[in-house]
Formats: sequence, C-alpha cells, structure tokens
Amino acid sequence: MQATVLPFGADIEVRKMNLSEIEDSPIYFFDNDPATSHFFHMLSLLFPEGELFFIESVRNFRDRVTDPVLKKQVKAFIGQEVLHTKAHVDYNRRLRGAGVDIERLDQWLGVAFGLVKKYVPEKDQLALTCMAEHFTATLAEEVLRNEEIQKNIHPSQRSMWLWHAIEETEHKAVAFDVFRAIGGGDVRRLAVVPVAAAAFAPVGLGVMIYVMGSDGQLLNFKSWRRLGRNLFNRRTGLLRRTAARLLEYGRPGFHPWQHDSYDLVSAWKARFAEQYKVA
Repeated sequence: MQATVLPFGADIEVRKMNLSEIEDSPIYFFDNDPATSHFFHMLSLLFPEGELFFIESVRNFRDRVTDPVLKKQVKAFIGQEVLHTKAHVDYNRRLRGAGVDIERLDQWLGVAFGLVKKYVPEKDQLALTCMAEHFTATLAEEVLRNEEIQKNIHPSQRSMWLWHAIEETEHKAVAFDVFRAIGGGDVRRLAVVPVAAAAFAPVGLGVMIYVMGSDGQLLNFKSWRRLGRNLFNRRTGLLRRTAARLLEYGRPGFHPWQHDSYDLVSAWKARFAEQYKVA
C-alpha cells in the first residue's frame, strides 16, 4: 500500500528561524488583550511536552515504515517538531514576567503525559497524535488564511506563530500516514477521540486558568469576553471558523490532505524564504 498522499512528495523542510526579536515582545501580544494572548500562551505551554509525545509516538513505529517517501517525511517531521519544542521552551520563559511558574507547570504536564505513555498502548498513542495533529494543523491553516488574526499578532511575534503554522500544515498527515502504514484503521483511530477530547479540554482550561490567575487577570471579565469573540465570532473567530473542519476527522475514510492546502503552504514558504534557513 502506498502510505503517503502528500501532494508535494517528501518536500518537508526542517527550517531554523531567527526568533531573536521575540525577547523584547509584549506579554499581551495579541491585540493587547490578556485572555486572548494567554490562550495562545496556553497552547505554547502545552507544545513542549505535547510535541515530544508526538515525536515519540511516531518514532515508536518508524522501523515498520517501508515506503521511502514516508520514511523521509518521518525524519523531517521529527526534525521540525524538535525545533518547535526548543522554540516554545525558549518562548515560554518570557511568561515568568507574568508570574507563571514555568518549571512547576512543566513538571505537572510531564507527569500527565508520562501517565499516558505508561498506560496507553503505543498504537493508541499514535492515534492520539493523529487527532492532535489534525487539531493543530486545522488551527494553523486558519491562522495562515485569516488576515484579521495575523494583524492582531504583535509584529515581533508574528514570524514565530506563522512559521509554526506553516510547518504544522506541511506535516499534517505524517503521523496519520504512519498510523495507516502499520495497519491502523478508522475504528481504532476514532475510538480514542472521545477520551482524548474529554482529557484535553480540562487540561487546556486548567492551564489557561492557571496562567490568567498567575497574571492577576482571572477576574478580568472584559478580557474573557474578548477572548470569546476572538474564538467564536462568526466572521473571524478561530474556533468558529474551524469547527466544521475539525469535525471532518470523525468521517470514515478521512485523510488530512482531503483538505488540500498545498497552495497555501507554498505561498507562505515563498514569503518566508529569506527569514529561515533549511537545517
């Protein structure tokens, strides 16, 4: 069976970005709003442990991949995720300025992901990664398409979020194709969805509340309302505009590249060509 259907073959690049300008960027980088900025911070705080989990879940099965194109994609996927992890570890240190105990939070998240790795079968861990990659890639594609979101990100941070979004979109099917290559089917892929959704929502909300509380913004109801608009506004809301695509994951026979974003990725890679170097 041909495992991969990525439109541009093995052309997944591992890029190093110059992110030095982030060091002096504001904490409230998204339209000067605490809650929306901390929503993105919540994602960033989850990325290091989450992406290490994604790497390990794919690496567990890389020796069973026989398709030469997919082998190259797996190598590039791991390389991209390693650099994402490093970038967000460095980025998250800025949140100490908002009173966030990064080490304590990382320890807590490490325990949570450790329990998953200890008690969940490896094939189901890969299925969890498939679902998580669909979630992150769908949000990433919307960030790349939504000029209103891009405009609201402070210029000093825009490159980092767009770089990450490009690569999440670019490698969105790698874990999925590995899962299929080792015999994973729709039943197993979808069986983990309700459990994962039930676990992720409280963890994400818990991190969000912790960060808002650490920053003294927990009772800033005006900012919470702005976050609601930024997520659920009919015209530009991040979650409102991605809901239908997120739900596509539950369709039998689904594949990430059925939503073809090749032209989108190609256009953004061209725009960023002078800002990164291929590792």
